[in-house]
Amino acid sequence: MEKTTVTYLGHSGWIVETHKSYFIFDYDKPPGENSALDLTKLHGKPAYFFSSHKHGDHYNKTLNQAVSRFANMKFITGGFHAPFEGNIAMRPRQTLSVGDLSVTTAASTDLGVCFLVQSRGLTIFHSGDNANWPDNEATPVDYFDEIDFIASKTDIVDLAFIPVNTGDWYQDPCLLEGAVYAVKKLNPAVVFPMHANGREDFYKSFAEYAAGNGAANSIICMEKPGDLWSCVE
Repeated sequence: MEKTTVTYLGHSGWIVETHKSYFIFDYDKPPGENSALDLTKLHGKPAYFFSSHKHGDHYNKTLNQAVSRFANMKFITGGFHAPFEGNIAMRPRQTLSVGDLSVTTAASTDLGVCFLVQSRGLTIFHSGDNANWPDNEATPVDYFDEIDFIASKTDIVDLAFIPVNTGDWYQDPCLLEGAVYAVKKLNPAVVFPMHANGREDFYKSFAEYAAGNGAANSIICMEKPGDLWSCVE
């Protein structure tokens, strides 16, 4: 893995920065409310924004519109179109070349997609709201099939962002089992639990559950928005 810095933006939102690119996932606020996401500071290299689906805790229309004004930025949406210049909409199980990236999607058990982003030196998986939710019978998507599909597209995952609790603060056994399945199947070098909705203590309880169920991967538990993690080559 190349030198990388990960910044937690809260809930399912993240900035991943390398010396070549910025990757921003599922940020749900307009620019300027969080100094870590001042668009004017994302200069000198490409910035790729991803929104896995259009729910308000994963997508912000004002942010999408603001990004469209910057020549070095692209906004990629999962399962829906946004009416802004340069927006790229992706459907499930699609692969596109975007700049120097290969972006592959899988379907979600909620709305939209999950993303596999592959660049030279770094492969990222962001699950969006694809999880083994307790009410998955309401969707035709099989969570385990979609994780297997992502696994078939890569031999290496460096960073994985995986939801580990519901938005109303439950960690159902099926959700935990599904998250551990993804960790074992994708075998990421580093796992970042997400989808806490302000209850980041759930990340540590997931890490304990994963360790007790055979997932020996490095799990980084962010405690609050703005927390950083860095990897040096």
